[in-house]
Formats: sequence, structure tokens, C-alpha cells
Amino acid sequence: MIGPWAITAPSGGSSGWAVKVDNTSGAVTSSFTITGISANYSGVPFTNPVIVLVDVNNPSGTTISNTTANGDGRGVELDSSSDLNLDQLSFNKMTGNALFLNGSSHITLSNSKLKSTADGQVPHNADGLCALNSAYLSIGGVAACPKSQTCNTFDYDTGWGVYLQNTHDVTIDHASANADDTGAYVLDNASNVNLGREPGARPDMQGAVGGGEGQ
Repeated sequence: MIGPWAITAPSGGSSGWAVKVDNTSGAVTSSFTITGISANYSGVPFTNPVIVLVDVNNPSGTTISNTTANGDGRGVELDSSSDLNLDQLSFNKMTGNALFLNGSSHITLSNSKLKSTADGQVPHNADGLCALNSAYLSIGGVAACPKSQTCNTFDYDTGWGVYLQNTHDVTIDHASANADDTGAYVLDNASNVNLGREPGARPDMQGAVGGGEGQ
């Protein structure tokens, strides 16, 4: 168990991360839980995550839950990691992606609020969720989600709600995505993506897909 912790400064003082698990050496062999992390700082670069996992590929059961941050860079970053459950994440006014998946698979997300509000950022560094070269993602549609209510919300300004690039086998179910412009979901060379049903949506309106990038 890692947490609960209130963290008042990132690893580098004015930049860096709050919690990092780097398993490039393969020393981490069991599942674990990161929970109750509150990042009580702001002003870090937009690519700096609150929590970052690298090469964590343990048996199913590793969980990140009950984590909050406001005005930081990224929320959670998963690099080359798999079999992870994300639940009850609350990231508000992040300057980078609230959730960034890079080469990761078999990830579930439930009961979370992911908000990115940066203006004029590098493309796709201000999305609610950005997944690159990833697979088997369950964004809602899991047992931990309410049966008839929104499970995950994505709020954003100049970015997108969910951006999937070179990513396949994704379910987005009972999600809410809100912004003044841009789009809710962008599929860029993505395949086998099921947009499920937004709460209250008509049967023929099960999700809004943003245009121009390989819908």
C-alpha cells in the first residue's frame, strides 16, 4: 500500500512527480495499491505527472484510487504498463493530460473526473485522456461503475475529451465529455472502439466523434 499521503512539492522541487513506480529492472513482482494521494502543489511543467508508472506489468490487481490534484501538469501517466485499475481519480484544471497512456494495455477507469484546461498547448497534451499505442482499455463499462449514471467525465478547453492514436480494443461507456468547442472523442488510426451509450442519449447518438484525424 502506497498512501494515503498529502504531497506538498514534486520530486524536483519545482518540477517532477509526486509518486513514481519504475519497474524497468523488474524488481516489482506483486500487485500493489496507490491510494489517497493528494498533490497539494501546482505550477509544474505540463508533461510532469502526479503519479507515473513505468513497466509495471504485474498480475491483475494493481490499483490507483482516491487521488486528487488541482492545477498540476499531468494526472496519471502509464508507460508500458498493464493490468491496472484506476478508480475515483479527481484531476481539476490540469495543464496537461489528466490521464496519459503510452504503450499500455488492459486498463480500467471508473468513477473519475478528468479535466484539462490548458490553452495553446502542444497538440494532444491538453486532452482529458490521451492514449498512444495502447490496447484493451475499459473507460467505464466495468463493475465499479454505476449502472445507469455517468461513470467518467472529461472536461477540456482547447484539447479533446478522449484522444486515441494507434490504439485498439477500447470501450467508452457512460461517459460525459464537455467543452466549448473541439470534440469529445478523436480516433486517430484507432480500431475496435465501442462508444457505448452516453446517459440519456438517443439510440442513434451514442457518442460524439471529433473530426479531421482519422475518425
